[in-house]
Amino acid sequence: MDPLAGLLDRSDIPEDARQLIRGCLASVDERRGVRLVDIVAGLDSLIFELSPSGVFKAHYHGARESDLYASPEEFIGKHFSEVLPPDVAELVEDALAGLNATGLPQEFEYPLDLPTGRRWFRARIVALDDGAAEERRLVVAVREIAPRADSGEWPSTGMVRPEVRDEGEAERLAEENARLRAEIRRLRRDEAEALAAGDFLENILESVSDGVFVTDAHDTVTYVNSSLAQILRVGKERLLGAVMGPQVQPAGLGALAGHYKQARDEAEAVSFSDLIAERGDGQERYLAGSMVPFITDGRFGGVVCSLQDVTRRRRDALRLQSQGDLARAVLEAETLDQALSLCLETALRISQFDCGAIYSTDEASSKPVLRAFRSLRDECRDALWRAALSQWSAPRFVAGEPVYITAGSTESSELHDLAGPNCEALAIIPIRYHGQVVACMVCAAATCQRLGSSRQRAFGVIASQVGATIARFGAEESLRAAEERYRLAIEATNDGIWDMQTEPWRVYWSPQVWEMLGHSFGSILEAREHWAELVHPDDLKHSEALGREAFEGKRTDLEFTFRGYTPEGEERYIHARARAVRPNGPNGGVRIVGSNMDITERVRAERALEQSRQLYRATIDALDDMVHVMDADFRVLLVNDTYHRWREEFDLPCREPEGEHIMTLFPFATDQILEEYHAVFRTGEACRTAEEIQRQGRAIPTETYKLPVVEEGRVARVVTLVRRFDLHAPEPRA
Repeated sequence: MDPLAGLLDRSDIPEDARQLIRGCLASVDERRGVRLVDIVAGLDSLIFELSPSGVFKAHYHGARESDLYASPEEFIGKHFSEVLPPDVAELVEDALAGLNATGLPQEFEYPLDLPTGRRWFRARIVALDDGAAEERRLVVAVREIAPRADSGEWPSTGMVRPEVRDEGEAERLAEENARLRAEIRRLRRDEAEALAAGDFLENILESVSDGVFVTDAHDTVTYVNSSLAQILRVGKERLLGAVMGPQVQPAGLGALAGHYKQARDEAEAVSFSDLIAERGDGQERYLAGSMVPFITDGRFGGVVCSLQDVTRRRRDALRLQSQGDLARAVLEAETLDQALSLCLETALRISQFDCGAIYSTDEASSKPVLRAFRSLRDECRDALWRAALSQWSAPRFVAGEPVYITAGSTESSELHDLAGPNCEALAIIPIRYHGQVVACMVCAAATCQRLGSSRQRAFGVIASQVGATIARFGAEESLRAAEERYRLAIEATNDGIWDMQTEPWRVYWSPQVWEMLGHSFGSILEAREHWAELVHPDDLKHSEALGREAFEGKRTDLEFTFRGYTPEGEERYIHARARAVRPNGPNGGVRIVGSNMDITERVRAERALEQSRQLYRATIDALDDMVHVMDADFRVLLVNDTYHRWREEFDLPCREPEGEHIMTLFPFATDQILEEYHAVFRTGEACRTAEEIQRQGRAIPTETYKLPVVEEGRVARVVTLVRRFDLHAPEPRA
């Protein structure tokens, strides 16, 4: 019972005092301030009052006093810069500046490193008075924005009622009347203070970002703050008076009915997160919060519910999950088109767009080619292609800047021209790799009010994934092409490939390594066991020594020839060429990669050629005729042994004739002979002349044949044969 109303039941109260009591009860709603105290006690927030200069004046704790990480004595009466960390104090200072400049509430988020770890909080600062800035009362509402688990530590709060001391019966009516008048004045003062406190607490509830509603013992909503109406997109008049139950309207309250019933039945606080509720505009939102029941004298008195709209946080989490799922799915995709389809599907899902397409750049024409699409009719496909093509050579597109157009934007005149009359939003995102535009993603929506930063970030992340996917498949395709070329080249040359490395020790020999020796082994291990039997012992020792030097870092290039044996005992010549590298840096293991080539036929041909050369040389040297070869500069390239016999006989000057001029080689040659050589080089026709050599008083008749050697259509050399016709052997010199 109300304390003032209880005085009216007493028979010793004079009539004039009764009139004062009735007037007091009629003019003051004493329960208002007390009720708001209980509501604030049910909030999951901490409330602080600041002076205009930023000094802490008071605080009000919500359902958990333990969230106050410093005792009031440590901050009451101190400036916020003396209490808060420098980075948080800077945020508060910026918020106060914004509040003074605009008069609007300021909100910001910040982390604190606490003994339990890093925690994130959201703060909202409002001014409760509209007067001058130096006279305003400032309120800061702080709430932790990390999700809470229901720990079961929420205290049950009851109605707070002012104590009224029973003064007892007065012995004398005059003294009692005076005392009652004083008591009424005191109660009226207390009630005025409670009313002022109620106004203050109601302002606090209107300033916090949490939505708050309160019910009574009959489950009827008796209080709603502005934040709840904003979250649910429903007017306060529709929320007030609603009775909480399964069929309660509007639908946003109906989504909370289950948790409300649990808090009511169990008489304990209930927390919830990721609760899907439908707003008044028909959109679904994710809500998180708590419900704290009032329990007075063991009886249910109502519930205080505070909730937050966590849709953005939830969607960001879903986007991260979708991006992770996409990365794994793309790695498992077998083709580029399949991977791009997965990227496009994820982009449409997390952006809530209706249709889209991905075009890649054709290397030949540099025009877009459709690689993936979703939910596209033919006309939509043509529209998106026109939109992509319109931007393909634009400077913004080439620079990698995306284009976002909505019906309400400044570029909306282009929207219907590009994508058709049914499109309300268009996103054209260029995809670059190594500084070049390699693809384009175009997405459209039939209903979209705005393309916010979260959607743009989602498109950007997917575009990065598309670029990486195209690059990966391109690299894999290039690798497959290179491997195919390498395989064909190896098969065409029939060379054997081998690879040896340390740390860990590994050996690979292609089958051609031993097949060129006519052997076939079932495994590399079997080949290693028999390899020493296939190689000539001397060559095996030499090759192993070179290998040790390479593994020790003493040489990087290896080239040697060894002899191997076929099963029939035939000797084959194998030329090996290899290079040693350290793929993991100077302190890593050594890897030697090489190839083997069967050069048996070449060795045999070189031997046969050498034998033939020796035979021809012996034959030429055995002639009595002198043979010499010269080039177009009249430099002698080769002479036979007859020249050396003539040199002794005729005292010729050149002991080493190769490289000398023809006139130096034969001092007796005339200018006529040079003219004849010029004619042979010029015409390519052989020349035959007869002349006498005058030497040491003797006239030796000779005949000379000048034969051209033609290479690539021109005379490169001339072969000269000089034959003597003197019948008498020369006399020996003294």
